[in-house]
Amino acid sequence: MPQPTRKPTHAISYIEQVRQALNRLHESDWLGQNSPLAAPYFLGATQASGGQALQAALLAAATALWPGALPPDRDTLLTIVNEDRLARGHKGPHYLFFLLELRYFRRYFEPHVQPRADNDLAVCEFLNISRASYFNHLKVAQEALGQKLLDVVRPTLRLERPLQIQTHLVNRAEFIARCLADLQMGRSVALSGAGGVGKTTCAATLAQKWPHQPVFWYTLRPAFNDRLDSLLFSLGYYLHQQGASGLWQQLIADNGRVENPDLALAQVRGDLQQLPSPPLICLDEIDAIFAETDLQTTSQLQIREFVHSLCQFTPLLLIGLRPPPLAVAHHPMVGMTLDETAVFLAAADLTIPTEALAQVHAFTGGNLRLLHLCIALHKAGIPLAEASAQFPHAPAVQTLWGRLWQRLLSDEREFLQRLCVFRSPAPLDAWDEPDVLARLQQQRLVQQDGGGGIAVIPLVRELLYADGQRFPIARREQYHLAAAEIRLARGEFTAAAHNYHLAGENALAVQVWFAQRQHEVSRGYASAALHLFQQISGRGLAQPEQEALALLQAELFQLHGDPEAGLAALRELSWEVESETAGRAALLRGSFYNALGYPHRALALYEEGMNLTASLLNQMVHLHYQRGVTHIQQRDLDAAWQEAQLAQYEAAHLQAIVTEERGAYQEAVAYYEQALAYAQAAGFEQGLARTHRELSKMWGRMAQLDKALHHGAAASRTFGHMGDRLSQEKMNSSLAAHYFQAGRFAEAIQIAVPTVAFFEGVNIPYWTAVTASTLAEAYYETGQLAEATATAHKVLALAEPHTQPYAYYTLGLVMRASGDSAQSEGYFRQSQQVAAENGDRYLEAYAWRVLGELLQNRGKEEDGRAAIQAALHQFETLGMSQEAAATRQLLSP
Repeated sequence: MPQPTRKPTHAISYIEQVRQALNRLHESDWLGQNSPLAAPYFLGATQASGGQALQAALLAAATALWPGALPPDRDTLLTIVNEDRLARGHKGPHYLFFLLELRYFRRYFEPHVQPRADNDLAVCEFLNISRASYFNHLKVAQEALGQKLLDVVRPTLRLERPLQIQTHLVNRAEFIARCLADLQMGRSVALSGAGGVGKTTCAATLAQKWPHQPVFWYTLRPAFNDRLDSLLFSLGYYLHQQGASGLWQQLIADNGRVENPDLALAQVRGDLQQLPSPPLICLDEIDAIFAETDLQTTSQLQIREFVHSLCQFTPLLLIGLRPPPLAVAHHPMVGMTLDETAVFLAAADLTIPTEALAQVHAFTGGNLRLLHLCIALHKAGIPLAEASAQFPHAPAVQTLWGRLWQRLLSDEREFLQRLCVFRSPAPLDAWDEPDVLARLQQQRLVQQDGGGGIAVIPLVRELLYADGQRFPIARREQYHLAAAEIRLARGEFTAAAHNYHLAGENALAVQVWFAQRQHEVSRGYASAALHLFQQISGRGLAQPEQEALALLQAELFQLHGDPEAGLAALRELSWEVESETAGRAALLRGSFYNALGYPHRALALYEEGMNLTASLLNQMVHLHYQRGVTHIQQRDLDAAWQEAQLAQYEAAHLQAIVTEERGAYQEAVAYYEQALAYAQAAGFEQGLARTHRELSKMWGRMAQLDKALHHGAAASRTFGHMGDRLSQEKMNSSLAAHYFQAGRFAEAIQIAVPTVAFFEGVNIPYWTAVTASTLAEAYYETGQLAEATATAHKVLALAEPHTQPYAYYTLGLVMRASGDSAQSEGYFRQSQQVAAENGDRYLEAYAWRVLGELLQNRGKEEDGRAAIQAALHQFETLGMSQEAAATRQLLSP
C-alpha cells in the first residue's frame, strides 16, 4: 500500500519548526517555500507572501514577550534587562526578549555591531555566562517565543469561511436580492429546503455580497460543536479579530468556562456596539439545535436562547432543512426545474439529448448535490447520456458512486482517501501533489476554503468514508494516524487526539490532549473533547494514561455542569498514592459531592487532597532545591535563585491558605504578603490578582480598611488588565463595601453604581443584590433618601435571602428619618426576623438595638428594653465588646 506523500518537515516538532524559522529568519523566500509555519493554513495570510507573513508574525510574537511598550533605545534596553536578570534570573521576559534580539532580530543591534549574532563566544562574553548556559537560555527563549506565536496567530482557532462559489447560480438573482434586502434591514433570514437544493451555495453568495466583510460563518455539527461554549469561542475570536475583544477577554480569563450566558450575551452586545457596521452571522445546519421537543437537550435549549437573543443586535442568516421559529423572514428553496437543470449543465460544458436530460432531471429532482455528482461522472469519462439510462433501474447515489470510483486514477483515489479522514479542511501545504489536486478540483470532488484548507465535497466524503470495500478499515486507520501527525505539527491538539482515537491509538490521544488540556479548553474545544473522551475506555491503557483519562473526563464534566458523571469517571479507577493526578482527583470528587449535597463527604475529600498536595509540595520544593543545586554546579546563579523563588512562592501560598483556615489571621497575612512578593518577582499576574484579593478580604475582616482598600484596588486593576471582567466587578463590589465600612460613602456610591449596572446587565441576581444593598445604605448615609428607598426595594425584588434583612434595615432607617415611626418599626422587625432565619447574628444584633431605641422613643418602654437586651446578648456572644458597651448604656436609667 503506498504511504502518504508528505513533506519531511512534518516530522519536525512545532518548537523545532520555530527554531528552524528563526535560523532562516531573514530568508523570506526560503521560509515561504519550506516552513509549514509560513503556510496560509497556519498564518491565515492571504495577500503577503508566506515568508514575509511569517517574519512579521515572529516579530510580533517577540514584541509580545516584552511586557508593555518596547524601550526607545539600546541603553534603556540594557538597563531594564540587567535589572530583570537580577530579579528573575534567566527566565524573565525582558531577558528572553533580549536573547532573541541578540541572536535573531537585531532591532537594537546593527548586523555587524558587537556582539555579532553569528559569534556565540562573543555573545556569551557579552552576557557573562558560559556557552552551555547560553544555549540552555536560548532554548527557553525559543520555547517562550513559540507559545507567543501560537497566541499571536491562534492557529487552533480556524474560523470557518463560506465555501468558494464555483457553481453557476441559475435564476437565483431575484431570490438573492430579496434575502439581501431583508438582511440589510436587520432581519433574521432563514434559508430552508431539502438537502442539496443549494441553500449553502446561496448563503455563501449572500456572504460574498454582504457589504461589511468579513462575515461570521459557523456550521453546527451534532456532538462536536453544537454547544454554546463552542459557538461563543468562535464568535468571540471573530469579534476580537474585528477589534472588539470584550467577549474574547472574558472567555480567556474564565479558562474556557461559560458559566453565565447572560454575561456572554452582554459582552457580545458591547462588542457589536463597538463595530462601525453590523456583521452578518451565518449559522449553517441550524436544525442541529431544533430537535423534537421531547428530545431537546439542555445544551440545545441554551444555544437556541442565545441565538434568539442575538437576533436583536445583528442580522442572522440561518440555513437548515426547516425554517427555525426564531427567523423573521423565511425563504424556502426547491430543486431546479427541467429548464434550469439544462442551463446548469450547459454552464458546466455538458450538453445531452432531451430524453437523457429528462431522465437526469427525474433522477436528481434538480438537486445540486446530485447534479454535481453527475458532472463528476461525466468528467471522469462516462457520458451522462449513457449513465442516465441506468438511473431508473438502480439505487441512485450508490450507482453513481460506484461508477465514478471505477474511473478515478489510483493517485486520485488515494488523495481522496487521505483527505476524507479530516472532518474539517486539511492544510493544503501538507502534500506536494498539485497535479492530482488540480484534477480533483476540475472534477468538482475537492474544494478549497480560501484559507489554506482543502476538503472533499460532503457527499463524496460521506460515501467514501462509509465504503468499507473501497476504503478498508486498516487503510482508514493508517490515514487517521497520518492526519493526527499533520494536526499535531500545527498545534491542533483536539483534532490530533480525534484522529489518534480513530486510528486505534487511544493512549496517544490521551497523552496529546492531557498535556495541552488547559490550552485547548481556553480555545473553546471542551465540548468536542468531552464527546471524544466519553468514547474512550481506560481498559487496555497503562496506569498513567488511565489516571489522565479519568481526570480529564472529570474536568470536562465539571465544565459542563454534570457532577454525577464526573464523580462516576473518578470512581472507576484506583489512584496511585501521592501523585499530582490523585490530588487533583480528590479535589474534583470533593467538589462533585458538595454540588450533589454531601458536604461532609466533600470535606473529607478536601482534607485528603490537602494532605496529598502538602506531600507533593514537599517533593516540589525538594525538586526546586535540586534544580537550584544543579544550576549552582553549572555556575548559573541567576537560574538557581529563580528556582529558590519558585519554591518559596509555592510554600508561602499553601501556608497562607492553611493558616487562614485555622483562624490565625495575622500569621496568614504574613504568608500572603510573602506569596505576593514572590508573585511580583515572578511576574505571575494571576497570582498577583488572587493574592491581592485574599489580602483585601483578610484586612477587611480585621477592620484595617485602608489596607483592605489598597489591596482590593490592586486586585481590581489586575483583573481588568487580564480581561477578567467578572472577577473585576466582584472585586469592585467588595471595594464598595470596604468604602462604606470606612465611612467613605460618596466613594462607595461612585464604585457601586456602575457595578450594579454591570451585574444587572448580565443577569447575576446574587451579586446585583449584594452590591445594591451596599449602595442603598450609602445613599441613606449621604441623605439621598429617595435613591436609598428605590435601591432597597430593588434588593427585595431580587429575593436573595442573604441581602433581604439589609434592605429592610435600610428602609427602616429611611422611614425613621422621614418621621414615619410606625412603618419604620415594621421594617426593623422584618429585618430582625429575616436575619434570625438566615443565622445572621451580626445584623440581627443591630436590628434589635435600633428597634429597641425606636420602641422606647414611641413610649413602648418595656418592649424597647427587651429588644435592647436581645441586642446586648447578641453583641456579647459575638465578642463585639465596643458595641456591647454602647448597647449597655441604652439600658442605664
